[in-house]
Amino acid sequence: MTASLEALAAHRREISEIASTLRAMLSPDQLQIRSIAQVAKRLLCDLCGRVATHLIEEDEDLYPSLLAHGDIRIQHMAWGFQVGDRPLRRQFEAYDQRWLKDCDFEFTEQFLDDTVELLDAIEMRLKREQQVMIPQLEDSGIFSATV
Repeated sequence: MTASLEALAAHRREISEIASTLRAMLSPDQLQIRSIAQVAKRLLCDLCGRVATHLIEEDEDLYPSLLAHGDIRIQHMAWGFQVGDRPLRRQFEAYDQRWLKDCDFEFTEQFLDDTVELLDAIEMRLKREQQVMIPQLEDSGIFSATV
């Protein structure tokens, strides 16, 4: 397995920090300030790139190893995450196609609503990783590091 628990945790922290920062910036009052709007736009595009990379790395590096693991509980956990990720992936892809074409978007009310919904879904997924996946991986001995 090429992914490490430390790398998984680092990606999760980076994504979480960016999402938290964005939440504070995504109010109409804040976005009226041009410099804040520009930073928010860059952060949002960066966030989406990092989420896409995180999900791809899990698909390519983490899940195949977990699904082939000898412990049936680890296999079920990995399968549950893959199945549970489908709605997030569909939401993420739809959001990306609708709003982030070349990261050229306007901060409309609908855009902000969709962005908050996406941030909620991302944060819920990250919380699930922290509360379910990481403890099970640590307990199984697959990864020995504590995050």
